Amino acid sequence: MHLTTPHKITDLVRRFLASLQSAGTPVLLPFVAASPDYRMGYCLSNCEAECRRTNADIVFGWAVWELRAQSFIEAEFHSVVRRGVEFQDITPRRDGEKLVLFAPDLARVAIRRDDHTWDTWTNHKKQGAFLEPTRQILIQDPNSNVWGGTLGFLLRDSANCQRELNVSQLSQFYIDVRMMIYPRVLNRSGKGVRSPADALG
Repeated sequence: MHLTTPHKITDLVRRFLASLQSAGTPVLLPFVAASPDYRMGYCLSNCEAECRRTNADIVFGWAVWELRAQSFIEAEFHSVVRRGVEFQDITPRRDGEKLVLFAPDLARVAIRRDDHTWDTWTNHKKQGAFLEPTRQILIQDPNSNVWGGTLGFLLRDSANCQRELNVSQLSQFYIDVRMMIYPRVLNRSGKGVRSPADALG
């Protein structure tokens, strides 16, 4: 058994999203093939490239997955693009899901720290009555080829395709730095709510 998109936007899903405190209205999104260059599991870099290529807006939020048999539900930090009022999920999917449940986040964003590092958010997990809230984390994208020698950081949000920030303008809030495979935050420490994806190598 594996994590899958919730079949319905149930009261359980709504209460779970409410625990994020800044999640907007969830919508079911199909995959939109925007470019053959976009990689599975690298939504941040994919949307960043699409922003540069077509001037689309980037919208940060959460892809929701569940494993009903284990009373497990998880929100994975995710990004899509917006053209007008339409959200488009342009990142290829590993599991062949036809639809992904996406809820925009009205407060949280991902920030590119350098050419190969993103400051983003861990998965927000709930199993039974136990909730493991999201927290900020740095992730590595070793295959990224963007802005060699960039001196500033690039803040991505739904309103700005690119805004350079001086290092001194960013607060030092990095909580956890580790090499990891995006998008699943692997639970190497064995603490907290374990996602079924934690068993992956």
